Amino acid sequence: MQASLIIPLHNEASILEQNIEAILNYLKPFFIDYEILLIENGSLDSTISMAIKISHKYGRIRVLIIDEACLGEALKRGIKESSFQKVIYFPIDLSIPFDFIKDSITLLDEWDIVIGSKHLNSDSDRRRIHRRIFSRYFHWLVKRLCRTKISDTTCVKAYNKEKITEVIDKIPSISQIFETELILEAQRRGFRITEIPVVVTDNRTSRQAIIKKVQYKLRDLMTFELSYMAFLVGLPVLLFGLIIMIFLIYEKIKTGLTGFPSPYSFLISVLMVFTGIQILFFGLLANMMVQIRRNTVR
Repeated sequence: MQASLIIPLHNEASILEQNIEAILNYLKPFFIDYEILLIENGSLDSTISMAIKISHKYGRIRVLIIDEACLGEALKRGIKESSFQKVIYFPIDLSIPFDFIKDSITLLDEWDIVIGSKHLNSDSDRRRIHRRIFSRYFHWLVKRLCRTKISDTTCVKAYNKEKITEVIDKIPSISQIFETELILEAQRRGFRITEIPVVVTDNRTSRQAIIKKVQYKLRDLMTFELSYMAFLVGLPVLLFGLIIMIFLIYEKIKTGLTGFPSPYSFLISVLMVFTGIQILFFGLLANMMVQIRRNTVR
């Protein structure tokens, strides 16, 4: 087996060396050739110096450094600079069992992307309750808004490098839902994607306040699919208003009256038509903004 393991790092000095040793002990019996890419992004502790020290101590480890904390940019750099065609994104906190690495590498012989999902089995997500609730709600929205059956877009993944590099630069690094956008873009392009169940545990507290995380993720998700939401709401309002308006005009012509039998109903229908047009226009504008955003990705 051959593979590149990419591990983003942000303020990980307290767990870095012991967890890298655990990963290496797992990889050695199974892999003929492998590498670990440690992508340091914006740490304020001694993560950088420790990562460099570890890379000198052990073979097959490379350190990439990004100046600011940005998971999207860390994943982009790691995937692009990986040496092997099979690339696994794995967390340094070891919140996922190691078996995903070996299982996903085997599946990449048939699939372009392998997703580890904590939602395929009801008891797989063993994190704190507030994190479980938000994750369920977020992915419920993703399924409804983005018309996908993928159950989890934010957990561990394995990629075919050649395929994923076709789309990775289409997604802005600064997106708070970078992983989700990347998977959805790959799905739109017809990539072969499969999910396997993984158990997720809380090995430490979240470094970002849950309220901020919810705010940022929902903001970017709504922006990402705003055009679809506008179409979903605006078109029925427009059509319903037109139907009422046509019916009232027909009744006016049929009765020969100079005015409308129900002037308030006619006024409401006019307002519905204009409201529907405005919502659709807003959706079109949102779609243009998303396209501009994608054309100016960082």
